[in-house]
Amino acid sequence: MNEIVELCKQKNIEIIAIKFPLAKDYLIEVDGRNYGADAYFAKLGIKTFDFSQIYIDHDEYFANQDHLNELGGEIFAKELLKRVEL
Repeated sequence: MNEIVELCKQKNIEIIAIKFPLAKDYLIEVDGRNYGADAYFAKLGIKTFDFSQIYIDHDEYFANQDHLNELGGEIFAKELLKRVEL
């Protein structure tokens, strides 16, 4: 990851971290653990879009606890586009 960040800096490319939607059961199980990713991105000043809880009450959008199904993917793609449009 450090090499990617350095290359992007050299090329003047903005990195945006995305925390994808997770099902309620998965969020309960991980209990806020992210193995240092949030701190790493914050230390480097990398913008983070946190969508992890956006569909917490929509189990119908998930194929399993941490992967969206086709419907969820379509809905999320529209949401993500709203956030990143220039």
